[in-house]
Amino acid sequence: MNGRGKEYATALFELAAEDGKDTLEEVNDSLDFVTDVMNDVPQLQDYLISPAIPVDTRVGSVEDAFGGEVHDYVLSFMCILTRKGHIRDLGETVKAFREIYKEYTNRSDAVVTSAVELTSLQKDKLHDALVKRTGRDVNMTFKVDRKLIGGLTVETEGTLLDGSLVRRLSDIKEVMER
Repeated sequence: MNGRGKEYATALFELAAEDGKDTLEEVNDSLDFVTDVMNDVPQLQDYLISPAIPVDTRVGSVEDAFGGEVHDYVLSFMCILTRKGHIRDLGETVKAFREIYKEYTNRSDAVVTSAVELTSLQKDKLHDALVKRTGRDVNMTFKVDRKLIGGLTVETEGTLLDGSLVRRLSDIKEVMER
C-alpha cells in the first residue's frame, strides 16, 4: 500500500470519528457502496482519471453519480481524489479505512470453510469460541468445500486454524513416512 492511501484513510476516519459512531458507520457503508459501484462499472475509474476530460466535468460527474447516495464526507472525499488525480488510490484507501475501522470498533473478520453446511447451533458455538479467543466481535463468512472431507478451517486476522480431516490425514501420513 502506498502512503497516500493510508493518509487519505486516516484523514477520512478522523473526520468521521469526530462526529461519532453513527457517522463512522454511515461513512463505512458509503465506502462499501462506492466500492461496489466502482467494481460494477470499471470504466468509471478510467473516466475519472482521463486527462482528456476537464477536471471540473469529472468532479461534476462524481457529484451526479454519488450525491444523495453516500455520506457527504465520502462525496467530498471522492471529489478530492478525482480533482487531485488520485482516484486510483480509492481501493487501497478503502482497505486502509476498513482496517482502522475494525480496530476502532474492536471487530474482526473470519472465513470459516467446512466440508458440510454448518447448523445454526454449530455456527453460534463457533462464533462464541472465536469471540472468546480473539476478544473481539467476529463477523463470520461461511463457505463449504467438500474437499476438506470433514472438519473445518478458520482464517482470521492472518491466522489459519486448520481442523480439517485432510490436514489430519496429511499429518498422519507425514508421521508414517518418517
